[in-house]
Amino acid sequence: SQKICIKLIDFGLAEVTLNQQKNKTGIVGTVSYMPPEIFSGYFSTKSDVWSCGIIMCMLLIGYNPYKRKNQTQTVNTIQN
Repeated sequence: SQKICIKLIDFGLAEVTLNQQKNKTGIVGTVSYMPPEIFSGYFSTKSDVWSCGIIMCMLLIGYNPYKRKNQTQTVNTIQN
């Protein structure tokens, strides 16, 4: 049985968003939890929903469905 360890960090990047339509720019976060649009350089509150979905999936099936042998493969899998 494989042990799953989930760490929620980087709350230094968190901020209150009053305008739900406002997108942020930049690439931040852990690659295997990033949504496809972040690799184009923007993210919004919808990006957080994607990341939460990855965590929920990990809790249900026991592994991250997008994580591969290296970051390049992981990014390609997420973008596809």
